[in-house]
Amino acid sequence: MLDITAKVIENRLLSEKGRIYSLTLDSPELSKDCLPGQFYEIKVGGLDSRFLLRRPFSVAFCDDKTVTIRYNVVGAGTEWMSGITPGQMLDVLGPLGRGWPVDKTKKTLLVGGSTGIFSVLGAASHLGDKSRAVLGFRSCDLVNSVEDFKAFGVPVSIITEDGSSGRKGLVTELVKEELDKNEYDTVFICGSTLMMKSVAELLKDYDVDCYVSIEERMACGVGACMGCVVKIKADNEQGWEYKRACAEGPVFNAAEVIW
Repeated sequence: MLDITAKVIENRLLSEKGRIYSLTLDSPELSKDCLPGQFYEIKVGGLDSRFLLRRPFSVAFCDDKTVTIRYNVVGAGTEWMSGITPGQMLDVLGPLGRGWPVDKTKKTLLVGGSTGIFSVLGAASHLGDKSRAVLGFRSCDLVNSVEDFKAFGVPVSIITEDGSSGRKGLVTELVKEELDKNEYDTVFICGSTLMMKSVAELLKDYDVDCYVSIEERMACGVGACMGCVVKIKADNEQGWEYKRACAEGPVFNAAEVIW
């Protein structure tokens, strides 16, 4: 884990309606030990005293010199980030957390919903054609990053809640279709809690390992504040314990999560 001041190379708008951006940082130090499913904490707001806490962002993908994250504008912090221009410097902490258990010998189904697609995109960048992605969005206006999955050699299927992409429904439908026609060893899921819970429940009928990335609010990112705890099954008297999404996660075995 490093605390680095990194130069912004790009801060590109991907979806105008969804206000989704792709931010690339020039930092060999940050990218060196980065694993898919990990995240970075970025200090936002510059010298503005209103912004005390860093914001966590999943890794979309890295190379030897750069780190790319993707985000949508949802509050004051990300609103500030949307105005960042190339050449600016950002205070970045990371890489943090436990990522996906990527294994290139295993056929993996990547399941993403909304901005949860960014975390599974990181896995796609390592797995290539050993994986397939099924992605769900509310509407076609919010669809993004599909070409990046394809560039990594990953076939992609898309579904939207309103049918504006051509297929109407929920991503769980695509998951079931994939599992019924193909054999998978592992499934990685990231999206809303309801979506992840639904897919994890569906997978109980299949002989496949399942992992989820829990996107809790992370105030410190290093496990000190206990603000991002997740209820996990445990071999103790009460049958459960709390684990920190930022330290023991954000990736957990779905079979261990108490939703």
